[in-house]
Amino acid sequence: MTNPKTFNIAIGCIGVFGASVLAIMGSFIIASLVLALTLSLPPLVRAGVSTALAGSAIVFYASSGYILAYAPGLSGLSLPVLLLVVMGGLHGAMLIFKHRISFSAPAIFAILFVFISLMAFVASLGSGSYFAARAGLSLIFPLAAACAVVGVVASAPSVYERTLRRNTIALVTIFSILINSIAAVRQAIGGFTAGEQRLVDASESTYLVGQEIRSMGLMQTNQDFSLLSSCLVAGFLLAGLYATGRLRLLLWLVATTLGFAGLLGLNRTALIASIFTILFSLTFWGKGKIIPRIIKYTITGALVVFLGGSLLFRLEDDRIAAAASRALTLTSLSPDKSFNERIGSVYPRAIDSIINHPLGLGAGAAGPISQVYPELAPMGSFQTDNGYLMIGVQLGIFGLIFFALFLVATALWLVQVRSVFTVGAATTLVALMVAMMSGQYWALTAPMALLASWVGLGISERLAPAKSDVPQRVSSSHSGYI
Repeated sequence: MTNPKTFNIAIGCIGVFGASVLAIMGSFIIASLVLALTLSLPPLVRAGVSTALAGSAIVFYASSGYILAYAPGLSGLSLPVLLLVVMGGLHGAMLIFKHRISFSAPAIFAILFVFISLMAFVASLGSGSYFAARAGLSLIFPLAAACAVVGVVASAPSVYERTLRRNTIALVTIFSILINSIAAVRQAIGGFTAGEQRLVDASESTYLVGQEIRSMGLMQTNQDFSLLSSCLVAGFLLAGLYATGRLRLLLWLVATTLGFAGLLGLNRTALIASIFTILFSLTFWGKGKIIPRIIKYTITGALVVFLGGSLLFRLEDDRIAAAASRALTLTSLSPDKSFNERIGSVYPRAIDSIINHPLGLGAGAAGPISQVYPELAPMGSFQTDNGYLMIGVQLGIFGLIFFALFLVATALWLVQVRSVFTVGAATTLVALMVAMMSGQYWALTAPMALLASWVGLGISERLAPAKSDVPQRVSSSHSGYI
């Protein structure tokens, strides 16, 4: 058998050589991606084939925009990767249902899956099987991605193997978010590369705020990156409270970088979701007694905002000034064109549709799928600018109720055990529930894959440990195994 150290050195030498050649040829972006892949390959291989596939899918979705801009030939892998995730999700779902779980989310999940399948069938009757398949997959994909991660981790034969798989997927996810954050900050302050500018020009989602272009990291659109910053700033920050040592520093570093990138990204949803979720989560499942905890975190937050704001304003950068102005528009939304359009026409149209069709119009009737295939969607291009209204238009009132119940039940079940991944996952779900109030985020495949992987780690930690291995009730100081 090949010595693991020898294997790692060989892979590293090949990767460094290939990245150097690409850099000499002027392909600095591709060279960076090759080098990053080289560094991540050995630990992925050591963790097993299923973990390597899961990590590769995470990297693929985390760099979806750059793949489209700099390696468009690889975009053909989208369908195989999506099908791989769905098949892994079926395996993970089977493992979840094998556990005797004293909470309602699996039953609600089953009902929700039935609703989605039924509405996909309804869509096939009027819009064809291809449209129905695309629409159904867009709804089920986040659930499948989370279940796929659960399946990879929970199917490990030992505690050591589960820990190795969980940690590997966690680190791939965390570093994928960190690289996206750094890229977004560079776009906001230093401008866009030629390839990134082509994506901006081709996208109807990445648009101007004043004279500033919203940044998108390595993703395809600013909405994709906005969803990451909306949910994972709070998710990583709260997870860091239950971590120790280098893991805590890493999580807080990524949360800070992602938060700064989100602020410079000029997206108000990210700002609202992050702040609300942080306050909510610190109040209800932070560490320590509730009153001293609230006082401590309030004082700390106020100091961070004051010192950070003072430092940023001293920099006198145009982008920072635009970010501050964008944030201040939250104090008075009445002159805001986007807000008025939503209140005046977008939301009323969606609500009227739900009232007139309480059982739903079928999968794909609203959201990105209807915008991509308006000639097939029953109502044409139907934008709701609200995730719950998007689900309601497609699945009807009962489908919307079970969808919301599933998110709430899963978050409550996760925080019954306080650890790095369970608290991080629950906080991410809360942030997603807040963010969906102003965006059709559930149907965004790439960012939802990253969020689902993080939530899947929390579910796997809640499920996987057996009583003979580690206690089910983990203490609040548990380090998360890393």
